[in-house]
Amino acid sequence: CRQDALGEVLALALADYLGLPRRHFADLARDDFGTIRCMRYAPPSAAAETTKASSLQNDDTASSSAVGGTNSPSSVDAGAADVVGIAPHTDFEMCTIMHQNAPGLQLLRPSDATQSWIDAPVADDAFIVIIGDVLERVTNGRLRATPHRVVLEDHARSSIIRFYALKPEALIEPHPHFVTIDRPPQYSPVTMRKHMATTMSNVKNGTPSWDPATQTSLSARYVYDTPDF
Repeated sequence: CRQDALGEVLALALADYLGLPRRHFADLARDDFGTIRCMRYAPPSAAAETTKASSLQNDDTASSSAVGGTNSPSSVDAGAADVVGIAPHTDFEMCTIMHQNAPGLQLLRPSDATQSWIDAPVADDAFIVIIGDVLERVTNGRLRATPHRVVLEDHARSSIIRFYALKPEALIEPHPHFVTIDRPPQYSPVTMRKHMATTMSNVKNGTPSWDPATQTSLSARYVYDTPDF
């Protein structure tokens, strides 16, 4: 399909840019673990009304809603200066291709000491490409997983997102091209399936993937005892 064709073109371009064999990522991403998602964000006022209405429902429904909110890295506060639809995080996949029809996505340069969020552009004829954990680990930190968040604006916003991962058994580890005597491997080897499962479990249990205090991706730099389960 067209989304897979686009992903292969991007995988080839990334390998060329990094000086790796041209099909390095393309072959590892065949039958990948990625997903596609269509998202719609309501304005904060509408979200607040929805939250208020939910609180008036019966106890069983309210309890169910609370569980879902706890597991989701989001918060809605109509009085907050920054109303966050999705909290700061990095993606555990190789990269993410995203298109939005209105402002809301914000990016953070991993090395920016001021931690100033940058509004991602809105363009009808362009996609945004976000670097994920896999590329940080494979490049031994030469590329950094890009922290990002979604801030709710005064308008509704829709986005379509394709997360490009690797096939489940693919081993993610620093490529020899990025390992030197002065820079030995900085990341432990892990399979795509274990990295995905571990990251999702950590987030569910309250450990975020991005640490603003150290400006590092906790998921990208996670240390694994064994590569697979």
